[in-house]
This record gives sequence, structure tokens and C-alpha cells, in this order.
Amino acid sequence: MMERLNRAKISYRLLFITFWLLLLFFAIKVWASWTTRSLCLFAEALRSILDCFSTLLSLMTLAAFPRSTRWTIWSHRRRETLIVLLLVALVGFAGLSLLGIALLQLYALWQQPTLETIAPIKPALIWLLIALLLVQWGLLLFERHEARVLQTGILRVNASHMLQDVWVTSGAILGVIAVASGLRWLDPLLTLALLLLTGVSLWRLLNWQIPSLVRQMVIAPEVLAKLAQQFEGVVACSHIRTQGMIGRLVFVQMRLLLRPEFRLAAKTIVDRLESRLRERYGAVEIEILIDIDQPRSQKLK
Repeated sequence: MMERLNRAKISYRLLFITFWLLLLFFAIKVWASWTTRSLCLFAEALRSILDCFSTLLSLMTLAAFPRSTRWTIWSHRRRETLIVLLLVALVGFAGLSLLGIALLQLYALWQQPTLETIAPIKPALIWLLIALLLVQWGLLLFERHEARVLQTGILRVNASHMLQDVWVTSGAILGVIAVASGLRWLDPLLTLALLLLTGVSLWRLLNWQIPSLVRQMVIAPEVLAKLAQQFEGVVACSHIRTQGMIGRLVFVQMRLLLRPEFRLAAKTIVDRLESRLRERYGAVEIEILIDIDQPRSQKLK
């Protein structure tokens, strides 16, 4: 139990640091796009909001997940609902605005190919964006490593979303280099592509993250109870709660009642049960509480 709580604390601190670094990256991208008037960089900065949002939801999930003094499955509250609505409204408004401007620029460039639609991009700015990308790659690789070491599904989910964003950022920076070399029409075209990818990423992010914040039954309790009672020494399995989505990330809570003679083997039984659950359902975060069955003579007393 304490080992699981320590892993959760380490994961929380790592995500907390990641969140503030992503906010810094977002601010740099906004500054770069404002300086150059590049729609492509604006669209890339808009995508960075999704990374911040994903990390923020992961932090909320870890903050709400079982602690030593809390035995409950949580649900979304007004705060999470408000954040989701604000994100969708922000991405929708900014995305539609960029879409309109990009189409206007394409039409203007078609009418006048030599039209200067963006400010000159200095080599120093390009090197800054490349350095930023390298830092993002390092942060991503470190988070994936920690996810394997700590065996934390939340870190794996967050790292998976960051990986997609880093690849898109790499393509956007290559596009900025091409625009700086004179291909002005490429800036609005890349903007349209990035807006499309942003919409797909937003939908995917909501499908990945929201189920971990919503109260629902993922696995039938009787199925988990039957699975737990297959192990020798388990008398009963109760207080079963599940949440999340199978194949992505599932949270499981249960209470096991063991025979007295299996008291010393409790940790082994729990480890085997956790391994069985992960084999069957994939990424799983598990909390198992142990009770020892008392002999009937002691119960009568």
C-alpha cells in the first residue's frame, strides 16, 4: 500500500513539473508566432494547449485517486466540467478564427504570389524552436522511462499524447524553415493541416482522459470477485469499484477477506491478483485492502 502511494506521489510531482514546463513552451510558441505573424506557429501553439490540458487532467486524476484515508471512486465535479467546456470553447473559437484567416491568406497569395503575409523569420528564432523541440523530446523520453519504472498507467497515457504532439511539432518547425526560405503559401496550408490535427487530437484526448474522471462501472463486480476467489486463501471479495476504460486505463478497488493461515502470504496473493488483472485488462491501477477472517469462536466473543 505504501509503495503504491509513494509511486503515486512521484508520478504527481513529475506531472506537476511537466505541466509548468508545457506552459512555458506554450508561452514561447505564442511569442514566436506573434513576432513572426506566422499562422502555422499560432496553430502549433493552439495544439500545445491540449498537452497542458491532458497533463492537468492527469494531475487531477492522481490527486483524486485513492489515498490512505480515502476509500472511494470519484466522479467529475464542476471544476472538471468547467475546464472541459472552456477548453472546447477556446480551441473552437481560435481554430475557426485561424481557419478563416488561413483561407483569406491563400486567396490573397493566389491573387498576388509575392505578397508578404508574415514577417521575416530570423535564424535565431528557428534555433530557439529547435532547442525547444529537443527539450520536449527529452521530457517525453524521461516521462516514458518513469512510466515503465513506476508502472503508472497515467504517465503512460500522458506520454502517449505528448509523443503525438512532439511529432507534429517537428513537422511544424520544418514547415517554418521552409516558409523562411521563401515558400509563403506553405504557411496557411500547414495551418489548415494543423487545425485538422488539433481537432482530431482534441477528440482523442477527451476519449482518453474523460473516462478516468467520470463515475461508471467498467468491469462487472461479480467477474472480479470470481477471479479473486480463484486464488487459494481468498474467502470473499467485496467493495469492488472500477473506473476508466478497458485497453486504455482502468482503476480497480476491492477488499479481500483471507483465511487466518494465509495472513503471511497476503502480499503474494495481492501481487498475483494484480498480475492477473493486468494480463486480462491491460493498463490497470489497483488498490486492494486486506481483511483477515476471524475464527468463529473469536467472532462469538
